[in-house]
Amino acid sequence: EEEAEWVGLSVKEALAKLREQETPPQPLKDIFMAELAQKLQGRLLSKLNPFTTKPREAEDKKS
Repeated sequence: EEEAEWVGLSVKEALAKLREQETPPQPLKDIFMAELAQKLQGRLLSKLNPFTTKPREAEDKKS
């Protein structure tokens, strides 16, 4: 039955379907929660030790 889904698809459509199966879509709620957790964690760490710099900031200052 799985093979029947692929019959008649163009190469472009088959490639898009294959990519979608490799990385199934994530609900936006999960993505936003993960981003929020990262932001809050960064803020908490900067409040605990305000003298540390993030690696990106250190690289930006060198340039």
